[in-house]
Formats: sequence, structure tokens, C-alpha cells
Amino acid sequence: MIDYIIGAKDLQFGYPDGTTALRGINLDIEKGHKIAVLGANGAGKSTLFLHLNGILRPEKGKVIFDGKEVRYDSRSLMQLRRSVGVVFQDPDSQIFSSNVLQEISFGPLNLGLSKQEVMQRVDAAMEATSVNEFKHRPVHFLSYGQKKRVSIAGILAMHPRVLILDEPTAGLDPKLIVQTTELFDSINKEGITIIISTHDVDFAYSWADRVLIMNQGQITCEGRPEKVFSNQSVLQENDLTSPWMLDVYKELRKKGWLVEHVSPPRTKDELFSLINQAGKKVEVPIMSKVSAME
Repeated sequence: MIDYIIGAKDLQFGYPDGTTALRGINLDIEKGHKIAVLGANGAGKSTLFLHLNGILRPEKGKVIFDGKEVRYDSRSLMQLRRSVGVVFQDPDSQIFSSNVLQEISFGPLNLGLSKQEVMQRVDAAMEATSVNEFKHRPVHFLSYGQKKRVSIAGILAMHPRVLILDEPTAGLDPKLIVQTTELFDSINKEGITIIISTHDVDFAYSWADRVLIMNQGQITCEGRPEKVFSNQSVLQENDLTSPWMLDVYKELRKKGWLVEHVSPPRTKDELFSLINQAGKKVEVPIMSKVSAME
């Protein structure tokens, strides 16, 4: 039996200016999975995230968390936000304390925990995000990437069961993107479900267990990354490009360097392994032919 942690049933929502942001969203996310949500600006990704955390209330439909419909009284919302943490795209919209330590400890302190428990959570969150070295530094002195890690640490200290991140790699250099991806993998190994919105098809293809594509307030396609990104009509309809790794794989297949039943690689290591295996198979007959000529 599939164990779903969070989802939505016929979710609809419009803003006061008349913009319809969500048009009947139906969604079921499995516990412990890594989800990448793609779509153009205005597709409804951020609005969906705000519903999953209870910040916005649907006009129609419902949000489901851990098998139960979300209620919107103060106590229910507090319980939901303990379990479902959201990290916004712009860290300056989320960080407001004077220094890093105060910022990360703010959430746990408001849970009514003991000072010892709060510090244990804060220390663990700072270690996970590698922000220990500047825990006493004023937040406004931090770089953009450091602020992003602090905002993630603040949510981790709450011990969420679901972590939602809106464009977490936007504005980061390639090295920081790799470090941030490794952080997400480490968090996920602890059993935390991670949902990320991104415009980076290469990241989504290599990282996610499942990909969702949103367009005009609807989920237009979902499934395994290999399946979604291999569908050219889906990519064209949603103005998405094919991941470079999948393009390389197709070219190798086209040239006959990979056998038909080989599955598309998801990572560089998997791609290099396929290339090395193909090279070994080619070398054997060539060497045999040379030996026969001698």
C-alpha cells in the first residue's frame, strides 16, 4: 500500500485581482520522495506551495496531510506548519532576526520546547547546512547563498516531515548548487519528503524521484523524470528543454553505441559507466582482429 504524506483534491484558488491561480489541482505525494515542480512563472507553483503549508486557504477543494483534511483553525494550522516547512525563494522575505543563531532558534522556541532541546535542534540544523562558522554574525552581512542556507536551517530546526522549497538553487553559483543538492539528499535520507520548484531541467532530471509540470494553474504532466522528459510534445507545450544528459544518451543510441534495452542514465556517473561499458564491448572484436592479422 502506497503511503502518501501530503496532497490536494480538486484545489481551486483565485486572487482578488481576478487571476485564477489554481484550477482543480489533484495531487498525491508519497512519503520520503523527492519531487521537482516545473513550470513558467505564473503557472501556480508558489500558490500551490502556500496552500500545502496552510498560508492560503482554497476557494474550493481540500489539502490532505497525513491522511486527514487540513483544517484552518489556529491550533490545526500550527500543527500543520510544524510538519510542513516552506523556504521561500527570496531569503530576505523570510529572515528577520538580528543574527544567525537567533534566526534559527526562533521557530523551535515558539514550540514551547526546553532550552536544551532548542539548542540541540539548532546545533543539528546549523551543522546540516554548514552555517556554524557564522552563527553569531549579523544576518545582513551574509551573502545570498549563506542567507539561503540559514533560511533552510531555520525550517530544519522545526523538524518538519515535509520540506517545501521555492527555487532554492536560483541565484547560486555552480559550486553552491552542488553543495545545496547534496544537502537536500542528506535531508531526504532522514526520511523527510522534499518538494522543490525549479526552472532547471537538468537538476530536476538528475535529482527528483518524480516530476510535476504545471501550466496555467493545472498539473499537465507527472511521472518519473525519464518518462516526462522523453515526451517531446510535453516539453514543447510547456516551453521546456530536454536535459543535456538525456540528449547525450539519445545521441549515443542513435549512433549505435548503446544497446536498445539500456535505461537512460540519471547522473554523470551512470552516463560515464554506460560509455565505459560500450567502449569495452567495442574493443574486444578490434583486438581480436589485430591478433588474427599478426
